[in-house]
Amino acid sequence: MSSEGQGGWILADIGNSRTKLVWLVGGAGSVNRLFQDTAKTWDERLTLPTDRIAQQGEALKLWLQGKKIEGIWLASVHQEALTQLVGLMDRVLEETDGEDADGSIFTSAMDVDVQNRLDFPERTGVDRALAVRAAMRLNDAKGPGIVVMCGTAMTVERIDADGVWLGGAIAPGYRLSAKALNQGTAGLMQVGAISQAPLAHGAETKTAIEAGLFWGQVGAAKELIARSGAMADHWEVWSGGDATLIAPWAASEQARVIQDLVLMGLADFAATGYGDSV
Repeated sequence: MSSEGQGGWILADIGNSRTKLVWLVGGAGSVNRLFQDTAKTWDERLTLPTDRIAQQGEALKLWLQGKKIEGIWLASVHQEALTQLVGLMDRVLEETDGEDADGSIFTSAMDVDVQNRLDFPERTGVDRALAVRAAMRLNDAKGPGIVVMCGTAMTVERIDADGVWLGGAIAPGYRLSAKALNQGTAGLMQVGAISQAPLAHGAETKTAIEAGLFWGQVGAAKELIARSGAMADHWEVWSGGDATLIAPWAASEQARVIQDLVLMGLADFAATGYGDSV
């Protein structure tokens, strides 16, 4: 479906490895449908490598072409990439005579309206807070619940029976663990993503690494969920690039896998009109 000429929002989740930008036609008026039909895809999306944002001007210019931007909402855990993306967007919009749009930048959990008992919300990742916010809305703002994110890092967040975010645990994700194993040893190769669960043992080095990394992720997730103090009737929401692969082996029976949970939380929060202007 072409969205040219229709007004909408740009939302961006600037992560450690990837920067995901999405186009939401209708802006605030379309946020409810994201939560009513979680299988819905965004109207358009663009994924960029976070470590090479400065070189993505042409790709960004092509993607922004024809969009009537009514809001720009950015959430980032990577300050350098955030600065580069904002600079690129300003330049592209000036070159294309794009009009200034309202927008906000969110960089920590302190920026997000979600009940919590964190010691230092200003030092806690905005991605974690937005994922919790989205999961809470999906579950009618009730607890207890668990939110698991499987990306560069694996995070397991706990929400108590009163719907208050208590914090969570952070561990290396699959790809980060693979990178550390490669760089921290003399003879182990770098392994990439896998498309299916491996055997619990490998007959050669590559498959042995894949087995150790994957089942290590499964074991870590199960143990962290068990130690979170979650009750038997808790809800569970999983998200992140590796969630669909890991969740079937580590999640509870009532768990849901929802992609783009951070972006959904960003859209939900943006609809309230909070934030610092871009």
